[in-house]
Amino acid sequence: MHEEDPDGFSFRSPAAKKIQRFPKYPIGINERWAGDGHDKLNQIGIAIWAVVDEATSKWLGAWAVPNNRLGAVVAYLALSLIEEMGG
Repeated sequence: MHEEDPDGFSFRSPAAKKIQRFPKYPIGINERWAGDGHDKLNQIGIAIWAVVDEATSKWLGAWAVPNNRLGAVVAYLALSLIEEMGG
């Protein structure tokens, strides 16, 4: 692996845990959304799944669900939001 990609090891090194950041170039309002699950309340049986608009950072929706890692739950919430927004 050192011969194939010598620079790759410097990126994966435990001592090189530098987060790479890239500038965001928002296309426009409601052109790109970001959905993410938040697991801090899982100990009491509540998981949060939320969606924000990347251009404006406006919260489009946040839901408390039993499990935010199930594909069916995320798909239902995403499609419900798309329908609500008129898409």
